[in-house]
Amino acid sequence: MRLLGYFILLLYPFLFILLANNQSRLYLEVEQLLVEGKELADNEQFSESLKVLNRALGLLKQTPRSHPLRVESEKLMRVTKGRFLVARYRGGEIQNFTDPNALRPLSEESREFTVHQVFGKVLTRKVWEPRDEIRVGEVLGLGRRVTTLPKGGIELVSSLISPITLRTVQASSFDLI
Repeated sequence: MRLLGYFILLLYPFLFILLANNQSRLYLEVEQLLVEGKELADNEQFSESLKVLNRALGLLKQTPRSHPLRVESEKLMRVTKGRFLVARYRGGEIQNFTDPNALRPLSEESREFTVHQVFGKVLTRKVWEPRDEIRVGEVLGLGRRVTTLPKGGIELVSSLISPITLRTVQASSFDLI
């Protein structure tokens, strides 16, 4: 029993050094994340910067609110959020940030297929903004989903060198790929 006491007494300083070393590694990682977040914000990559700063705050959640690294990371996060809002609404207009999943405007729709016949209700969706009323002579681009409702139909002709005709009636749906 006495031997165990001496062993713990000798082990305690090493355990303390190990824990202190682990804590300093944590603070070093947080400092690196803060530098990375600031660089991303300076390059106007605000959403990426906020992700990095959130990660830094997550590492510091066990530290007191008055810890200098926590205060600095919260301050940097507030400044980055403010800069993000200012950049978004700069010039009195909302600037569009490109969303890869957003629908494209109809003016950019390509002209691969021409509508030759249509009756009943036909809808087009995907890639470009939805269109609920299709008329003869209009064009549709690749990537569209064409849906024919019951008692409806459509005939499309491709604008290729050797044209292809697609025709569907009644309730159906197909993608132009």
